Amino acid sequence: MTFPQFPHQCTAHFKIHNYSRATPALQEALKDLPRLAALASHETGLPITGEVDIRIMTHNSAKHSMRADTLKRYIPLIGAKNAQRMISQEEKFNKLIYGKGVTVAGTTNPVKKELSLINTSGHHDPELHLKETIFHEMVHIAQQSTTLTHQYQRIAHASTKAAYVSLNRKDARKLNAKANFLRKIIEGQANYLTKKVINEEKITSSLEFINSDRQPKKPTILNTMRYYY
Repeated sequence: MTFPQFPHQCTAHFKIHNYSRATPALQEALKDLPRLAALASHETGLPITGEVDIRIMTHNSAKHSMRADTLKRYIPLIGAKNAQRMISQEEKFNKLIYGKGVTVAGTTNPVKKELSLINTSGHHDPELHLKETIFHEMVHIAQQSTTLTHQYQRIAHASTKAAYVSLNRKDARKLNAKANFLRKIIEGQANYLTKKVINEEKITSSLEFINSDRQPKKPTILNTMRYYY
């Protein structure tokens, strides 16, 4: 596999699952996958190594997979009943804030080198949007090796345990505030670097999949927020 000629620490190889599900725009975006991963390593100064699983999903399969992964992580921590309750509360919150039909274009598994990409055509330039998403999520995969991310995961788990097991609301609030602060730093870096490489035109599009009936989205607080799972 040939990587671009700029300094980076990306030696990863990629395994794409369910490629037949990918739309033409996503197939085109995936051609740029090695370069986007190397670019994420270059911009963060962090390594991306080993095998990275890329899963192509529909909106429904992504929702099911995310729910199953969350249950798998939290059942040993807080029990099945509490894990189900926690997920239901999060889903209600997301529906209330973002609307019934909202979906994200990609997510990373916080404890695996795994990126899920969701077919989406609801953008002015879906190819460019998907390339931006791949870069953004590769930044998160690079971040998995940092002390900051490990600290965030540890505090987030402690916050959840305090809320659902020990039922110590005071501790839960304090820990949740710390976890949210760290998550903002993690997400802030990914958002900043994504905007940076776009402005520097390091991510471009073939312009083959433009939806002329859709205008480019103007940035707002809701359509620029992403969550680090």
